[in-house]
Amino acid sequence: MNMIDTHCHLDLLSWSDMEETIKDSSLEYLVTVGYDRVSIEKSLKIANEYEHIYCALGFHPHYADRVSEEDLLWLKDITRNKKVKAIGEIGLDFFKNYSDRKNQEKIFREQINIAKELNLPIVIHSRNAEDKIIEVLKEEKAYEIGGVMHCFSGSYEFMKKCVDLGFYISFSGIITYKNANDLRNVVKKTPITNILLETDSPFLTPQKFRGKPNKPSYIWNIAEAIAELISNYSLEDIDKLTSKNAKLAFNLSTTSEIQSHRPDQN
Repeated sequence: MNMIDTHCHLDLLSWSDMEETIKDSSLEYLVTVGYDRVSIEKSLKIANEYEHIYCALGFHPHYADRVSEEDLLWLKDITRNKKVKAIGEIGLDFFKNYSDRKNQEKIFREQINIAKELNLPIVIHSRNAEDKIIEVLKEEKAYEIGGVMHCFSGSYEFMKKCVDLGFYISFSGIITYKNANDLRNVVKKTPITNILLETDSPFLTPQKFRGKPNKPSYIWNIAEAIAELISNYSLEDIDKLTSKNAKLAFNLSTTSEIQSHRPDQN
């Protein structure tokens, strides 16, 4: 079986965890994510170095106050690279409010329009901003390109609205936490055709490994948790279905095209 981690931050891993991840033959693809100027450049560099690694690049809402029009033009240019599979993570964070809410919304809308221009999906960060996220997605016609609700931890109603707009729902290690019963109920009600898996490593380590940095190999713990929640689906079923969804969501190549380039194959 081969899994796909649709959202990780490889540039933030320790050298040993990064080396382990690159050599892990159970990981078919990885999507590493940039969120500011520095991490965007690092993520693209990593993706360019390894055939089975792709990237999503964008300005996180935490940095909206510092994002200039020049930054957005730079982003539009750099995301024309063939290894870039999405614009993200972008969105709104009305919990920490590290940036002004109006600036967050402005930068979010502008990056959606960049994604539409480049015909790329978007990867969305949403925290305490469900109604505004849906409002922006509808007004900017983001359903024309679709995308992913990253690290989903929202309500059933929010999930349903996102699915109705054609978005994938990406679940992380949060679903393994003891206090996540409401979210586990959302998992059960999410259409299997809309489910993706992610680690968000090195963050959000699954319950079994809490206290340690998260890493892409822990994607299996998330898959196992979902297999336990959804009736009549085995771990192998979850692997196949979510991998198929990920390839559709990010327009990924087939394994045969990259097999000879994997480090463990040489």
